Amino acid sequence: MFTNAMKMKNNTLPKSKIIKNKKTIEKLFHEGKSLHKYPVRVVYSIENNKLPGYKTAFFVSKKKFKKAVDRNRVKRLMREAFRLQQHRLKKDIFYHLIWIYTGKELPDYHLVYHKIEQLIAELNTNGTT
Repeated sequence: MFTNAMKMKNNTLPKSKIIKNKKTIEKLFHEGKSLHKYPVRVVYSIENNKLPGYKTAFFVSKKKFKKAVDRNRVKRLMREAFRLQQHRLKKDIFYHLIWIYTGKELPDYHLVYHKIEQLIAELNTNGTT
């Protein structure tokens, strides 16, 4: 039981890891690079002068999903998929990441999980150059 609690602690996504600063978000969209695996896109930047880690945000278009319930569901799916895979990011780099859902239909969890997995792998190979 104790080991399961320890695993859960390592997979958390605390508020301190969420990007809330509007200037940081704008800077990412203007200066960041992006990778896309339909229906998920990631906009990222790598900072060398910070301690290793990441800060992240999740966006869903209000134009494509009119109901807040649907937008929140998609964001929740993306957060959960990222939370379970955050350990796959390179440990010696600081990332700013914005995950954007670009599809028009409500996804299932397995699709989102698989696409985020592919994007993290691509971030680790192509994104660091």
